[in-house]
Amino acid sequence: KAILTVLNSNGRNSFNLERGDTIKLPAGTIIYLANRDDNEDLRVLDLAIPVNRPGQFQVKTNNPSYLGSAKIF
Repeated sequence: KAILTVLNSNGRNSFNLERGDTIKLPAGTIIYLANRDDNEDLRVLDLAIPVNRPGQFQVKTNNPSYLGSAKIF
């Protein structure tokens, strides 16, 4: 059991998630995830499709945060 909060330009939306639920989020989505069950561990499986090719890394952001100055070694 979890609460997933998704932030977007219009505010935020929260969803109650149960065992077996799936959700698809666009890359770069800002989320908060909290376990609602004090007696069970929260397990998350994240399936991600890489957007970079090996050896060709780019950091793109419209937000002047610490990510804008990230260096990839």
